[in-house]
Formats: sequence, C-alpha cells, structure tokens
Amino acid sequence: MTIAGQSFTVTQAAATPTCTSYTISPTSNNFTSNGGAGSVSVTANTGCAWTASSSQSWIVVTSGSSGSGNGTVAYNVAQNTSTSSRTGTITIAGQTFTVTQAAATPTCTGYTITPTSNNLASNGGAGSVSVTANTGCTWTASSSQGWIVVTSGSSGSGNGTVAYNVAQNTSTSSRTGTITIAGQTFTVTQAAATPTCTGYTITPTSNNLASNGGAGSVSVTANTGCTWTASSSQGWIVVTSGSSGSGNGTVAY
Repeated sequence: MTIAGQSFTVTQAAATPTCTSYTISPTSNNFTSNGGAGSVSVTANTGCAWTASSSQSWIVVTSGSSGSGNGTVAYNVAQNTSTSSRTGTITIAGQTFTVTQAAATPTCTGYTITPTSNNLASNGGAGSVSVTANTGCTWTASSSQGWIVVTSGSSGSGNGTVAYNVAQNTSTSSRTGTITIAGQTFTVTQAAATPTCTGYTITPTSNNLASNGGAGSVSVTANTGCTWTASSSQGWIVVTSGSSGSGNGTVAY
C-alpha cells in the first residue's frame, strides 16, 4: 500500500491447513515366510504432517517415517522362521496398515515313535504309541492286519498319540503284525491261544501178535499243541519211536 508516497507492506500468514482426511493405500499386504519389501501411499492436505511407525521389530520402515502432504512410506518385512503365521501393523498418519506373514514351511524329518513294539497275550488288549514330530508336520497311522485296529490317532500333526486294539488270538500259533506310524514300524507280537487238550484218541486200541512177536504202530489224534507221551508197562513191549509228541502223531513198538 502507498501512503503519502511511502510504501506500507502487509504480510498475511497462510491459512492453517485442514488436517483431518489422511488416507493410505493399500491398507494391508500379505507376505510369504520369505518376507520382502513394500510401500504405502499417503494422501494428505498440503502442509499436513504425519509419521509412520511399526508395531513389530520384524517390520522396518525404511523410508518415509515422517512427511507432510502426499508421500510414500517404504517398509521391509523380515523372514519368518517360525512355523506359526504372524501379523503386525504400521501406523501411518493415524491409519493402520496391516502386514500378515505366512508361517515357515516346517522341516518334516526325524519322526520318532515310542515304544516301537509290544507283546500281548492271546487274549489281546489295547495299547498306545507316542509320536514325536516337528510342529506342522503331518503323519498317518495304519495297520497291516485286520486283528490290529487303530482306534484313535489315525492321522495327526506334530506330537501325538496313536491308540490301538488287538483282537483275541484263537489260533494255536503266535502271530505278528505291524502298524506303520509316521513312516516308522511298530510291531505287535501276540502269543498263541492255549490249546484245548481233551479228546485224545488212538487207533487201533489193541493188537494180537503170534508168539514170534513183531512190530506195530498206533496213530494218535490230538489237537494242535497238545502234548502226549507213550510208555510200556512191560519190559517185553518196547516203544521204538514216538515216545512223546504234540498234536497228531504215531507210536511205533
């Protein structure tokens, strides 16, 4: 302004900016376990200041930790070595930016089972096996025989337990079966049933010989596993073979 030939200067301050409508884009990002870098765009009125800070040490703001008006925030996500996923945030201009990172792929070796075998009586029964595995490592359990049944824990992940049941063995022979658990072999050995040892029969039940004497034989019929013996009551009758046996057999005299 000119007053009486003199200049009068007026200086006016700028209007205070309206700093209420901060926006960020995008508002989230998903990363693999390997991690990586990313960026977020900030939209703000001219002169409106803002800051950016991470809630987690594995998310690092690499540039744009503060700014004014429009800007960009760059960040880096570290590798996730855990077998659990994780979530963290960056607060930018009062807005929340969410980072979700996948779990590391577990190392699935070194499965172990305890115990590795069990011996059962002919009556059968129940048992269990403990499985040790890394977190996130899956496994299955399956029986090789119909008389061994996996009752729980046919599949699992990480540490777990497999329960099984062994049926009664009605055979007079022992038997062996396996359960494959997490690639390992669990062995079940079951004793034979105790034989029912009644009803022995012999054929013939008598023999007539001339004065010259001679040889003969007797067939024995008995259940499998049932033992027997043969002995003479007289010195002139000699058992020449089959003085003892099991199951069916022959006595020679």
